Amino acid sequence: MSELESEPKRSYRSLFNRTYLKYLGFIVAIAIIFLSEKPIKPMDQPNPFKNSAVNLKVLQVSSLDQSRLFLSFVSFPALSTTAKIDRELYYQSLREAAASMAEIHSVLWTQDRLEIEFRTAASQPLDIQRSLAALVSLSRQLNSATSRKLIAAKQYLQNQALDNAALQILSETLSRTYPRSVDLSSTLKSNPSALLITSLTPTAAVIIDINQQLSAIWGRAVNNFEARVNWPNINSEAPHRGSQHLVLIATELAELSNSTNTLELVGAFVLGELLNKISADEDLSYRLVRQAIFQRGFQAVLLTGKQRLSNRQLASLREELLSMPVEDELLVVKKQLLEGYRQLIDKPSRLYKLYSKKNFYGLITLSPSEYAAQLDTITADQIRQHIRQLLGDNAILIRLQPS
Repeated sequence: MSELESEPKRSYRSLFNRTYLKYLGFIVAIAIIFLSEKPIKPMDQPNPFKNSAVNLKVLQVSSLDQSRLFLSFVSFPALSTTAKIDRELYYQSLREAAASMAEIHSVLWTQDRLEIEFRTAASQPLDIQRSLAALVSLSRQLNSATSRKLIAAKQYLQNQALDNAALQILSETLSRTYPRSVDLSSTLKSNPSALLITSLTPTAAVIIDINQQLSAIWGRAVNNFEARVNWPNINSEAPHRGSQHLVLIATELAELSNSTNTLELVGAFVLGELLNKISADEDLSYRLVRQAIFQRGFQAVLLTGKQRLSNRQLASLREELLSMPVEDELLVVKKQLLEGYRQLIDKPSRLYKLYSKKNFYGLITLSPSEYAAQLDTITADQIRQHIRQLLGDNAILIRLQPS
């Protein structure tokens, strides 16, 4: 028996005049408007250092005991099988070498960016060129034939999985549209994007010295982003040893900006929520992949099942997804993304890396309130349009089926 049912019945007496209810909804609506329309407070943005040949940006943060210098280098993507093995070998040795150097705090190597984070204090001058030379030398010593064989074996085993095999076919295809990836030493020769986060004033000797070092090593800053690649038109099939059928549907990401990035992210999560609802009934499993590369990249949906999905069935699935209401899922996804963003902003180490990433791509770092406002602009119709494009007729189709 519920708690309400267990209570003794009593005669009902109104606690207040019911005419109040006529105005209650209006009052609540006004209250919600006032509470939700908080002023949008922007984040502090890095400022260009005056007369910097490398376009050094400086962000002042109080009470930092060490200054943090982020150098981000353009890196061509490692997409082919051989390039992936090389990249993982370079990255593994790079991490091990950086761990033994006090002035280097961390390294990050993505498909289009190599980021090196230096830590320095006024009492500990930083020699950037010496540190980078030592990093390259140490990493070369850690490269070995044994490590390469282990990485190749691990990659081979991973690609035996049906979804990874399909993604590798896509990667091999796209690898022909990008320049060949290069080693660590060659990557470090490109002009970096430089961000210094410090509690020091712009006139501090440490900042002036860092700017002079950067200018002496790389000279004038240039934009090294690769131009937009030609998106291939592919509809292919390949056999595999398993018993299931898989279809990979891939489309090109829109040109990078804060707004398009957020829309695509929300769209992917909403699509995942919709696929959760229908995948059990359709006896399907799915995987969503999003890979940014330079100003663009790709997004893919992988659908796996016991039966082959024909083009007609794929079109029917797309129409079913587009006919489903998305409003509830959209609210849930927005709430989750905003909460995740607030947690990121609250952790200085993650926030500083976000500043570095945004600086590399020429974007601003949003405050939680700005991000919330951006999320609020995304509509259900935009999400449906995103899903329509993602599963559209111009997408790459790669099928794997039992041999």
